[in-house]
Amino acid sequence: MSIFWGLFLGYLIASYAAGPEAGVDGRFKSIKLRFKNYIIHLHHWILASMTSVFLWVGDIERLFVYAFLFGIIAHGLTYEDFYRFIYSGES
Repeated sequence: MSIFWGLFLGYLIASYAAGPEAGVDGRFKSIKLRFKNYIIHLHHWILASMTSVFLWVGDIERLFVYAFLFGIIAHGLTYEDFYRFIYSGES
């Protein structure tokens, strides 16, 4: 049951915090780093993925936490630009 609630809460909180569609900031501003003429966009699904890897390497065994992070990852993958994380910063 904790897996269900973790997935549900992760997806729900990501829906609340993230922008309504690709390219639109939500309640929290997107993390975008400038490097020369490029922008590196750290999508919330990337941050949740990195967090889950660090927890796994750190031997943390909390199924709810992994389910919560997977809910965030699943939400992030619903955006049409989920794969665009490095792009030209020139318009």
